Amino acid sequence: MSSMIDQSNSPKPFRLNGWLGVLVLVALSTYVLESPLKFGLSTIGLSFAIYGRDAIAAATVFLAFMHWVLGKGYSASNKVAFILAIHAFYGIVALESLVQPILGYKLYMFILLGIACYETYQANIHIATRWFIAVYVISIAGVAINWGVDMPWTGSTFDSAAGDTAVSVEWTSGGIPRLSGFARASYDAATIIATTAIPIALLPSLGFLSRAFILLLSTAVIALTTSKGAILAMAFITIYVLFFSKGNKKNGVPALLMAGPAISLTIPLLLSAYQMKAEIGGNLWWLLSSFAVRINWMWPKAFESLTRHIDWIAGRGLGGIGFPQRFSEASIYNSADNIMVYLFVSFGIFAIFYVYWILLKLKENAQHTPTYIWHCLICWLIYLNVYGFTTNLIEGPFFGFFMGMIIGAAMSKPQTAKIHA
Repeated sequence: MSSMIDQSNSPKPFRLNGWLGVLVLVALSTYVLESPLKFGLSTIGLSFAIYGRDAIAAATVFLAFMHWVLGKGYSASNKVAFILAIHAFYGIVALESLVQPILGYKLYMFILLGIACYETYQANIHIATRWFIAVYVISIAGVAINWGVDMPWTGSTFDSAAGDTAVSVEWTSGGIPRLSGFARASYDAATIIATTAIPIALLPSLGFLSRAFILLLSTAVIALTTSKGAILAMAFITIYVLFFSKGNKKNGVPALLMAGPAISLTIPLLLSAYQMKAEIGGNLWWLLSSFAVRINWMWPKAFESLTRHIDWIAGRGLGGIGFPQRFSEASIYNSADNIMVYLFVSFGIFAIFYVYWILLKLKENAQHTPTYIWHCLICWLIYLNVYGFTTNLIEGPFFGFFMGMIIGAAMSKPQTAKIHA
């Protein structure tokens, strides 16, 4: 086991070595090619093999824990894992269920993986950049192909732990197909493209026109997925990359991003408290109907699940909302479709404390973070704030990894080495 972890007599941050780092990239890549991978595994009767990626994530987080136990150094993932464990145990008591909190904890595994891998990313930026480019090209090509032809796995099912599920999510928006390419769903494809376009467009070697082309191409392809929140997020990211990424970091996290989580929680809370409803009709129906569903049903029902006074303080615990509900509370299943609503139902008022603690720590670490990585973090935060207003994002492992990277950067200790892309 010790051979998998960097060897040193002096304490240092946890970093992946050799094949373990490759395995982590492979695990993340399975979400890029999820539909053909599941289709292939199902065809040869090896559906269970897909869970190897979860094993890789769990093993890496465990190695980060052992890195600390053996006195070799620290890993921020241990602190977050401990906090999540507390809320999981609370969930067992509050929900009177063992399955939901366990599944709830599992949903945060790739966030923990991202935290554990941040120091490795910072030290291997060139390797990461090559991976970003490969994932970006594959994802763009997948959606482009899907634009012209139906994928062979359309309509196929996959034998998952939750029973037979569709290999890919097939749906439309106003009669327009929501293309997913090689990913499982259109929103997954949109997130993968946006997430990987950011570090590519921010490469210092690129000029204004090259950056603009990458960002506009990404937005155009995301438009084919009809993921409206992702398109809006890309608009803000484009403005930042083209006009603000040359600035210094003395002011840390931009004020709008600091206010984002509070706004994201306050709006659904007020709309639900005052029982405001949205009525959409005419030509705008297909564009805003999903947003109306969030206002009229999803957000109010999420807050209604907080049935006890203590729930508003401590939440329902891990697994109290979203996918884990399908196993014990299917009648009140709610995905929240807002990351702050999702976190508030899970952690109660502690969610606000955790989010702002991370943002303040990130701001504190601004001057110690390499400039290129800092701008990537800010753009991922923009995506998290904008797209996270209409989706929970927690249950998407691919972007969950990058949320973990943001947390890892916030909790990292200052490094003296300068890293350039």
